[in-house]
Amino acid sequence: MAAGVVMSVGIIGAIFVASTQAGSMASKEAPKSGEVTSYTLNRYTIDTKQDYTKFVARFEKAVPSFTPDIVASASDWNEVVANTAGVATNGFLIYTKFTDWPWGRFSGMEGLDKRRGTMYLMGNHVIAETMYRHNPGVMAHAPLRLMIFENERGDAVFQIERPSDQFAAYGDEEIAKVGLLLNEKLESLFSSLDVPVPSGLPR
Repeated sequence: MAAGVVMSVGIIGAIFVASTQAGSMASKEAPKSGEVTSYTLNRYTIDTKQDYTKFVARFEKAVPSFTPDIVASASDWNEVVANTAGVATNGFLIYTKFTDWPWGRFSGMEGLDKRRGTMYLMGNHVIAETMYRHNPGVMAHAPLRLMIFENERGDAVFQIERPSDQFAAYGDEEIAKVGLLLNEKLESLFSSLDVPVPSGLPR
């Protein structure tokens, strides 16, 4: 099902939200302890125009959950890599899924938002390891954090920040390259889910 992409600064009902410059503006030097790194990024808020329940099911089929046996059944890292590739057919796995918002238990109360929403931590431990070796601090952004929530029509809205902006901010060329790779994988995932790809995502 097709959906359009427009520029907006809103969240609910917005399709695409962009900030100012890219994360590559960050310092080229890895920050030392106690230093502050400032950077900007792009956040994509995409109205899928697909029913929330059906889209969540499609997403979770396209991005399966991580299971311990992916690692436990392997005798070495090469087997972990192979096991992961066999499961993460779209390049990503779900590590965390959260839907139990505290206010959801009081949804009958007037004034509380009744829309459904699911937060995921989505990533790939094999890819993450290629960044961790350069700077363990990257795990503050890996796995990627995303939100799928319901709009006023009952359709799913997909929200995520551009990976390359986050990882370019670490000031390491090798980590920045992985960020671009994750952009490409996210673009491919969007296409497989019939989600419009925002302009500038692959960069």
